[in-house]
Amino acid sequence: MKKKLDQIGKFLLHTAIFFMVAMVVLQGAVTLQPLNLFAGWSEKMSGGQILPVTTMQEPLEREPSATETTSLEQVSLTLELQEIAALPFCRVLVNGEESGCFQEQTVQLSLSEGDMLEIDATYYNFPIVFRVTSGSDNLIHPSLNQQFQVQQGIVLLGEVQANR
Repeated sequence: MKKKLDQIGKFLLHTAIFFMVAMVVLQGAVTLQPLNLFAGWSEKMSGGQILPVTTMQEPLEREPSATETTSLEQVSLTLELQEIAALPFCRVLVNGEESGCFQEQTVQLSLSEGDMLEIDATYYNFPIVFRVTSGSDNLIHPSLNQQFQVQQGIVLLGEVQANR
């Protein structure tokens, strides 16, 4: 009886060690990109989305020449939050500088042709949808009714383009 108990004890000990080693190996394998088998399942379970870490480069600042400053078209643009009344920590960036925030559902902007337009929603961990609801007649990009979505990050709406 004692011999049988010792055999069962050794078997349980070896089984526990095997499963611990297997768990460590599997955890290491899941972190490798080609073997990332459970990412979709874990996203569904947690309700979030696993996003790769990206870095943003600061835009290079340069002084516009005299011909550029006099020939730039001025445009107006209105951005509207969809399905949300206000997000006070959601900022609108023009050329990397804060130009407004969504204290209300809409933000009206006065822009120049060539301005880089971004929305910074890094404070909010849920999908936010924005829409361009109005713009001046000479506005080409971003276009009227164009929608943008961001989740806890910065979305680049693009360079403002206008008709001359």
